[in-house]
Amino acid sequence: MLARRAFRRMIGAAVAGVAATSAAIAGDAAAGPFDPTPLMTRAAGDDQNAAFQLGTLYYAGIGVAQDYLAAVKWLTKSAKAGNADAACELGMLYESGSYADTPPVNPTKAAQWYAEASAHGGGCGTFGLAALYQAGEGVTKDPVKAGQLFAQAASRGYVVDKTTFPLEHINRHFHAVATELAGRAD
Repeated sequence: MLARRAFRRMIGAAVAGVAATSAAIAGDAAAGPFDPTPLMTRAAGDDQNAAFQLGTLYYAGIGVAQDYLAAVKWLTKSAKAGNADAACELGMLYESGSYADTPPVNPTKAAQWYAEASAHGGGCGTFGLAALYQAGEGVTKDPVKAGQLFAQAASRGYVVDKTTFPLEHINRHFHAVATELAGRAD
């Protein structure tokens, strides 16, 4: 139980720190003001990657006003279209409660989104789901299933270490968005 609480605190701290860092990176490298209109147009269509990026931008407040409801809306659209990264982000948001309880803590919804991400091959979702099965949060506690899912996450190349999971995962996505906003390629 204490490990799960510490895990949740790490998720929140990692999101806040990486969002601030990404905003600074985007602000330092941007040649001019960011125009989100093309991204919004693509996201409003069938571009699940654009919807994922837009949700991440709204969550971090990079290039657009920070709006957690809009972030959840766009991440949900992307996840429902099959984007494993968006589904995992939603799982993390529902597990941690995000900020201002948007979305509210809901381990059952977190498990559903992690399962969706896992079904689309996402190691992040598989790991998140394994952690919920291990703790018995949002799902019936099942250490055997948790072990199987941890092994599956590892086979997908995902780091199975609770101390590095949040920062590595969130860093990867926020950095990608910040890099795109800054107009440079890594």
